[in-house]
Amino acid sequence: MRFGVLGYGKLVREQVAQAFEDAGHPIVAVGSLSGTRPDGFAGNLHRTYTGCIDDPAVEALYIATPNLLHVPLCIEAMGAGKPVLCEKPIAMNADQRDQLIQTQAKTGGHVHEAFMLEHHPQWSQIETLALGDQRVLTTSFTYGPRRGDDVRSKANLGGGVWLDIGCYGLYACYRFGGRRLIDIDGRCEVDNGVTTRVVVRLQFAEGLEALVTVSSQHFRQQSLNLVTDSGRLTMPRPFNPEGPAINTWETDAGTETLTSHGNHYAAMIEHFVAHAGEPGIAFDERTRLIGTWSDQITAHLGF
Repeated sequence: MRFGVLGYGKLVREQVAQAFEDAGHPIVAVGSLSGTRPDGFAGNLHRTYTGCIDDPAVEALYIATPNLLHVPLCIEAMGAGKPVLCEKPIAMNADQRDQLIQTQAKTGGHVHEAFMLEHHPQWSQIETLALGDQRVLTTSFTYGPRRGDDVRSKANLGGGVWLDIGCYGLYACYRFGGRRLIDIDGRCEVDNGVTTRVVVRLQFAEGLEALVTVSSQHFRQQSLNLVTDSGRLTMPRPFNPEGPAINTWETDAGTETLTSHGNHYAAMIEHFVAHAGEPGIAFDERTRLIGTWSDQITAHLGF
């Protein structure tokens, strides 16, 4: 499948572009409002996103623009009859999710959130463990302050650390059994209209208790710890492993080291291509619940 990419930022340059090549699905066109041709790119360059969407060489779209543009561009691409793989968050709130659902119903199009995390083999490996009950989860994901011109620092473009990486801790809640969120407590810090730090405690009806921390004001790191009545799972780089993922599961019987390898970006693209011909919208349970929880947290903490 031949892809057009809308927006060609750091993530695309450093990881996603190579993943398309590794997956065997070439990028044949780029839509860039700056008109700057990416280094080494010989395909079609469009100075408008619409030009890239309408390019006859393009069979599917990858949307990597600021968050504010995700829904309008998904809608435009579905209207053009092209499947869409859109970076997270695919929508910023329930109203935007409803817009996508309504457009899909009218067009029969296909749109999927580019959530590479769930395609890393470490998660299926962890599912083989007898994790036990009474689950207490702690996740932390932080990075340092961004330049003022970084889109994540701009409120009018859908910036803020919560919209950027809050979904990762919520994904861990989902993978470890959370479904019905019954209690929220926490605090947030906001600067110039964007979240810079969010610390939230979540209680789920299924018995999972979680503490999720994200910040754009701290040293770059990520971690996950899950303690249950059976043992302790430690994941040093749970959300974006560099190289092999090396995790540990500690029980009374000893400590097991879990090592997994995989190109989760390429796996995500392969999964999308395999299902792109199916009419529908990928608001599966995971996507729907994470979006709903994020809305509830945002309303509760007032940001």
